Amino acid sequence: MDKRLEDLFYAQHARQESARIIRDAAGHDGNGPGGTYLVSSFRQRQDLPVTASLRIMTSAVAIRLSEMGLLEPVSLSALPDCWWTVKVDAADEGLCSEHGCAFVVRTLSTRQLIERGIEVVGGPFMDGVPPE
Repeated sequence: MDKRLEDLFYAQHARQESARIIRDAAGHDGNGPGGTYLVSSFRQRQDLPVTASLRIMTSAVAIRLSEMGLLEPVSLSALPDCWWTVKVDAADEGLCSEHGCAFVVRTLSTRQLIERGIEVVGGPFMDGVPPE
């Protein structure tokens, strides 16, 4: 597996676990004030809530969003009716037994992307129908 993707996966997984622990300790639910954002890297960000969930996006997605007037970090709540091409962990799909050992490309709605996904490689597609 590509070392960069493996590092991204483990960084995102650690961030999600720590955010979950913080939310549980603070009494916030999963849909609380943290939100889910598209970013170009997992570096530490001061412009987002501590409980924010991040999804990495490729430069092509960042360019497409900037053409729409949306600059990083992009809240997925601003794009509720879109479809995205996303790399997801193959273990979440039941295709392998170990998390982080493989990724598959799927088309997800914004609602699905908020719940899962590692890297957004295409989109947003806004015609109401997922791309083929």
